[in-house]
Amino acid sequence: DLVGHPPLGEESLLELGELLADLFESRLALLLVAVEAGGGVGGPLPEVDRAGRDTQVVLDHCAIMSVMSAATSSSETHPPHVVPHVVLVHGAWHGAWCWREGFAQRLEAAGLRVTTPDLPAHGADLDADRLRSLRQGPRLRDYVDSVVEVLRGLPTGGPPPVVVGHSMGGGVVQHLVGRIDRPALGGAVLLASMPPAGVWRVTLDTARRRTATFLAANVRRDLGMLVVEPEHVRRMFLSPDTEDAVVAAVQSRLHGESFRAFLDMLALDRPRPASGRGP
Repeated sequence: DLVGHPPLGEESLLELGELLADLFESRLALLLVAVEAGGGVGGPLPEVDRAGRDTQVVLDHCAIMSVMSAATSSSETHPPHVVPHVVLVHGAWHGAWCWREGFAQRLEAAGLRVTTPDLPAHGADLDADRLRSLRQGPRLRDYVDSVVEVLRGLPTGGPPPVVVGHSMGGGVVQHLVGRIDRPALGGAVLLASMPPAGVWRVTLDTARRRTATFLAANVRRDLGMLVVEPEHVRRMFLSPDTEDAVVAAVQSRLHGESFRAFLDMLALDRPRPASGRGP
């Protein structure tokens, strides 16, 4: 199922269609893609704007997966009332905190079990020097490795978990789907995700609109320079009518992003779901 909100270009639809075809060929049960309208890196933050709609996407997905699991498993293996565990993967410049401002709580209130990990060097484990390092900085594959470890540590006995990725986290999830060594998945949900083609479009747009800051951020390998000014934070992540106090609160919690992961998303290691496995 493709949950879309216009305007969405023909090229983007083709890219997403190719991704869906790859996943269905690999027999992954279901992929839901929520595409946010308007500009920005990954669309509005899930906890600030349209959280109810994005939450419903995840709830609908998990409900479908529960029905499918109940239909294909014995009652002793997967009792019908057991719902999938949901793992929420945050996007660039963020940490697990962005899910814990209401989004995860909505899912938990609906009876889902929710895990919100920080990606390496992000959030509670912030390591600004590592994010800037060309030698030690995490790559996109390191983010995927960390999610694999989270999945392996989940309680056993229920249906396979559902992974949800927002923005860059969507790119991580796309990579995860293609991993041979990952645990079984019940499904994947992409919210305002990085497209399979990478982030070159938004990179060119940022370079054009904010040339001096963009060049300085690349020279210093400090992508945090791109999320300092409130008006830019609003444009990149939030709706135009978001209250100033909310914008300031979000900006205060943003930090740098891995320069190596940025290069991967730009060209070096974009998702290739067709190379992966089934559920």
